[in-house]
Amino acid sequence: MRHLGIDSSSDRCEAQQDRGIVVIIHGPPQTGKTEVAAALCHYYDAAHLSIDTVVKEAIANDQSKAGCCARELCTNAAMELKSEDEGIKSQLTDQNKNKLASGEKNKNAKGKSPSAQKRKEPASKPDKKFTVSTAPAPQQLNIISSRREELNCLSCVLPEDLLVDILCERLKREDCYKGVVFDGLESLFASRLESSLLCVFKAVKNRHHIYMVNLHQDCASWITKEENERKKREAKREEEGLQWKKVFQRNVGHILKMDDDKYYALPEEKKALVDKIIQGRKHLRSERTHDWGYRPP
Repeated sequence: MRHLGIDSSSDRCEAQQDRGIVVIIHGPPQTGKTEVAAALCHYYDAAHLSIDTVVKEAIANDQSKAGCCARELCTNAAMELKSEDEGIKSQLTDQNKNKLASGEKNKNAKGKSPSAQKRKEPASKPDKKFTVSTAPAPQQLNIISSRREELNCLSCVLPEDLLVDILCERLKREDCYKGVVFDGLESLFASRLESSLLCVFKAVKNRHHIYMVNLHQDCASWITKEENERKKREAKREEEGLQWKKVFQRNVGHILKMDDDKYYALPEEKKALVDKIIQGRKHLRSERTHDWGYRPP
């Protein structure tokens, strides 16, 4: 390909991306996701990534097309929030002015007949149905662009295609060729966990080895749980051994008390087993007599 002047860098990058491992760490807060992710990155020599960090880096990068689109959306969100705050402030100012004017009218109305005073009508309750949003609360982003400009951005839910493009750009870097570990699925730029997981799957679709680690408990809880399970298994095994020993002793006692008629009535297989038990009993008695110098009863 070099002889023909064909650029194979893109093909080589895609081939290298196919070999890298992908591990997605998921779990509730305070379960040690970051510690597990760091350990896996050290073991596989993989890149340690989080969705929010990748998006913020893309927004700060002036050369990233997807990052510039996300920057525009976050900037518009910040401007909309600012305009809403200004509208609320002006509305509160108008309400205060109306309250002052109504206070002056009430003072002038003193001394007049009650019929002359205007009765306050009960405020009607707004008939609105409020729906709970699963989207994360917007947060102010402290981002400085590659041109050293401070950006006024507010986090917002990005379109899934845009989030996938941002993740794909990050996965094309050289540090992700051997592998990548995503530290959690929580993101300020996705509406829910399912959406962020789907975006990660779309971004790493060419990888051959994709694993999901779901942490329900922290490492200390897992160790305590495993220790308790081990103790339970040992106690159960010991109890089963004692029960088997009692049954065996009971059977041996029954065999030793067996008369000749019962013995000769047994099948050949059971006769052989009885003979083996009796020989073992005699051998044990002879050893005790030889070692301790007395004959057990």
